[in-house]
Amino acid sequence: MSRKKVLVLGGNFGGLTAALAVSRELHSDVDVRVISASDRFLFNPSLIWLPFGKRRPADITFPLAPTFESHGIEFVHAEATAIDLASQKVMATSGAYSHDCLVIAAGYRNNFGVVPGLGPDGNAYTITTMEDAIHAGEGWRRFFENPETSWWALARAPGASARVLPAAQGWPEQAGEADLHVAGAVPRPLRHRRAAAPPARRRQPDDGQARERNSRSS
Repeated sequence: MSRKKVLVLGGNFGGLTAALAVSRELHSDVDVRVISASDRFLFNPSLIWLPFGKRRPADITFPLAPTFESHGIEFVHAEATAIDLASQKVMATSGAYSHDCLVIAAGYRNNFGVVPGLGPDGNAYTITTMEDAIHAGEGWRRFFENPETSWWALARAPGASARVLPAAQGWPEQAGEADLHVAGAVPRPLRHRRAAAPPARRRQPDDGQARERNSRSS
């Protein structure tokens, strides 16, 4: 009996896990092939550290091909462009690939059109991809170099209420009475006050400690 062809689209968490699991469980019955637009695995949870210089791109990625090859999985560095369900084929920038079983683990995309002002051309950053995180880091550094040209200037500009603006937490005191809202919400005053730190409370000893002191004094 011929071996079944398993085709996996995507090489990050979902695709990598699916390909390795299928190959391990059904290795003698299937041929596994992975098609991925990226030739490197990206550890997405660590993208949050990239804009602040806590991680470098090389710290949170590794090449996919050696990992797949060590498990007998064929890796194709290409972008899938179309799926033909009737003929059980996937068209990619490197050619057409047939399959008996198809696993789609291509990830997700942000829908920036949901809220006016989001996205690369708006007033907000995202860290969905490596490129996004690098771009966010550039914006972060620009803010520290010249804060007056960043979000505070946007907040005071005409029509600011129609923009996506930062959260109130961490704003300077001058923003306390700003009448700001996001995406057409009802305007409301945002008051920012730094909460005073509560006074330190002495830790009360538990009964065991009290008994121990009493026994020492007796």
